[in-house]
Amino acid sequence: MDGIVMFLMFLCAGIGMAENPEHLKHLKYDCLEMETNGICTMEYDPICFVKKVDYDNDCLACEGKKRIRFLDGPCDDLDSLPTPTKRKCLKRETEGACPRILEPVCALERKTASNKCFACFGQSKIRYTVGEC
Repeated sequence: MDGIVMFLMFLCAGIGMAENPEHLKHLKYDCLEMETNGICTMEYDPICFVKKVDYDNDCLACEGKKRIRFLDGPCDDLDSLPTPTKRKCLKRETEGACPRILEPVCALERKTASNKCFACFGQSKIRYTVGEC
């Protein structure tokens, strides 16, 4: 029974999410896969490191790091987006069913959730802004 309930909640949560443009997706990159030996190409394929630092390409961003989080494209693309608010998710928002109330929030992954409950589902803490992404 619990498995069915969890599946239905997951399905409903998916219905409440809308994808944003591809270049605004938050990505993880395992730098261990890239053997640079300190030498990177001059290829210009900008990425925005999580600390809002632009790098010309992923090789340059990986120098001296094991893993990075970044967004495709330059950080200028992020300037128009509001700063997310930290929020601790309440237990009732991470388990059970979420209400079908439309009060959109924009989660850190730049996905719009129907409401805070859908954004919190399965999370202990989230960052979000009120309104659509």
